[in-house]
Amino acid sequence: MKKIRHVYYKSIPDELVRLGLTQSQAAKLLGITRSTLNHNIKADNNSFHWQIYGLAHYLESQHHAHVK
Repeated sequence: MKKIRHVYYKSIPDELVRLGLTQSQAAKLLGITRSTLNHNIKADNNSFHWQIYGLAHYLESQHHAHVK
């Protein structure tokens, strides 16, 4: 069965790079350990992709709020 993707980007590590975050910084923002972050990246489940998507939108909204 083909896995359905609801969040579209190349990979979570690439998305973190695009956001300018290290894995440690991302883990801290998500309230998890770096080990848990790495486990979730390898598990590649949709719920974790939504968490990264939400984090990206949050950080981008914060950036735009400061640019105005």
